[in-house]
Amino acid sequence: PYTTLFRSGIFLNNYVFYYLMRKSAVPVAASFAWLVAFNLFFIIYQDKTSHGCFYTWDMLCILFFSIFAYFVVTEKPVAWFIPLFLIAVTNREDAAFIALYLILSSVVITGFHYRNWMVLKLRLLTGIVLMAVGFLFTTWARNHFTTDRPPIGNVTYGNTVISVKTALHNLFIKNFDGERDSFFFKIPDGFWLIASSFCVLYFFRSVNRPRQHLIMIYLMLVASIVVFGNHLENETRLYMPLFPIFAFIMAGPLLAKSLKGQST
Repeated sequence: PYTTLFRSGIFLNNYVFYYLMRKSAVPVAASFAWLVAFNLFFIIYQDKTSHGCFYTWDMLCILFFSIFAYFVVTEKPVAWFIPLFLIAVTNREDAAFIALYLILSSVVITGFHYRNWMVLKLRLLTGIVLMAVGFLFTTWARNHFTTDRPPIGNVTYGNTVISVKTALHNLFIKNFDGERDSFFFKIPDGFWLIASSFCVLYFFRSVNRPRQHLIMIYLMLVASIVVFGNHLENETRLYMPLFPIFAFIMAGPLLAKSLKGQST
């Protein structure tokens, strides 16, 4: 049953990813190329830990972040993000990044004047409310469905309870320890995190405002993996939601370059 569910999840993610690429005006050939890259990424970053973990919620997480990235680049209204968040937060708490996007995108200033002040206030309020809802739901779910209850002063990520001291140790020491299961001294793991981050930063000023917001969220996701994702093992399954976001970011400048070449 799990194998069937796993295969169905892969098929669904492939179909949705390609469909959303085409809906966002990416040409057929480019959408297919991104789809091939998506599957290659999936194969390369299969979890190589001793646990060999890849869970049902990981598959759903890829799906939700593909839809999220599409909503961002196509500038969907706030109302579209609310049901996505409410569904995604029941899967995993990284849905908080959807609420964070709404907050982040509401505080953009253009020419020292806020655009559409009332719309931005509604966007900001929605993001704050969703963030609070996500926190309360995650706390409630943890207290009722798990025995791992974090002490005061600790933070949680997934099913792991991590102290702030441990998180700082992961960030500044363990991630750079070549003798352990580190990020930055391992290929292709560290290479992808570093290279993809520099890549999106390189295009930051050349993409439109929604993609700039998506780049910020991407970098925050990378930071969360670097801090929390290397606690026990280097869990490469956490990398999976990064690729659809990366693809929707990069499809913008590459599409613009293609259209520019056709017009000359």
